[in-house]
Amino acid sequence: MSFSPASLGLRTGVRSGPFFFCKAAAFRLAARRFGRADAPLTVGPLCVVSGRADRHRPAARFDAAPPPSSRDVSWGQKLEDEDLSKSLMELKDLLSDPELPKSAAAPFVIADVVPELGLEPVLRADPRRVPDVGNVPGVLGYLNDQARRRKASRFWRRIAAGDTAPVLLAQGDAWFDYPLGHVDLVDMLNLTHNVLVIGSAFALPVDLAEEFGAIYRDLTARGRRPRAFLFSGGADLLFADRFAGLLRPLPEARALGEVVIDQGTLQLRLSAMQAMVERVVRKVHANVPGLPVVVHGYGPFPAGGGWLAAALTAAGARTPALQRKLMTTLCDGTYDMLGRIGNAAGTGAVPGVIVTDHRPLLTEPATWATEIHPTEAAFVAMAKQLGGQLVMAELARNRLS
Repeated sequence: MSFSPASLGLRTGVRSGPFFFCKAAAFRLAARRFGRADAPLTVGPLCVVSGRADRHRPAARFDAAPPPSSRDVSWGQKLEDEDLSKSLMELKDLLSDPELPKSAAAPFVIADVVPELGLEPVLRADPRRVPDVGNVPGVLGYLNDQARRRKASRFWRRIAAGDTAPVLLAQGDAWFDYPLGHVDLVDMLNLTHNVLVIGSAFALPVDLAEEFGAIYRDLTARGRRPRAFLFSGGADLLFADRFAGLLRPLPEARALGEVVIDQGTLQLRLSAMQAMVERVVRKVHANVPGLPVVVHGYGPFPAGGGWLAAALTAAGARTPALQRKLMTTLCDGTYDMLGRIGNAAGTGAVPGVIVTDHRPLLTEPATWATEIHPTEAAFVAMAKQLGGQLVMAELARNRLS
């Protein structure tokens, strides 16, 4: 399989940089691991389901517990029931059906983490449970996009039914749209808002999703003008090459195997992340001048027991204490960078950019469900924090107008 900038979704003539190199490498890696050898690697657009024909069917705001069933298998539980099997079409329905919880498809998929692609796991059909797994298109994130359709269908049903909760548009990674196993920030925001996540899973986040303008105009024409745009991304830049080049041995402690962050490399990665955020903000404001854009910088990921700790160990950070220190440094550096763009009130260097600082809510190990994903309780607190900031920023804009 041959690769080119065009086949990876990169426009020719765009300046190369750390972001493009690490992302292109990740797509090559994912193609080898998840793609079919006979299919070209493409990144397809997410087909947003309008749901207008389903006005009579109300949609839940977020996942409730699935009904008891002899076939109800919890996430991560070993499957013993050998008659559990689905065709690819049935699996697609399980992933995208707005009437089903996220856990419905869990017994039939395998979730693989590719750090170079960010926080969202790559879903692939479990060949033990999906006999026609060979029919899965060779599109990176194909099953992830089926799961995204489910949340989009719920959104459009609520809009069609006349739900009056404030509307938000969002684009981002697994903190906004985790495909299986965990709730996410958008799930919790949907308790008080109507949030539509746009864009495809694993699409190169070098730009605003193409459908943003059309969706904004459609919602505005319905009298449902979005209140803000939420953006989450950049973890793939921090995790690029699984920290190779970012960590270097500490000269005075070389015998102990300690490492420090190479500040030059870190600043390059943060600069690439800043350029990405600024590009998205410019595109949003080109479509809708003055629309608030909310960004965040994650939290101090608690490396331990999974791929993150393994990657840090392989890069030279061998002790849990050192790993926590390094993650905290990366997190703080990310927020320092975002502070050069906006602030909590949306009155920073780029007007309208609201920075939500989740660090105070994610300091304890109990606030993390995994190494990179907060708990439901933490996401509830984060949703309240973000909602409050939107209210305060709107009051500030009204005072100035």
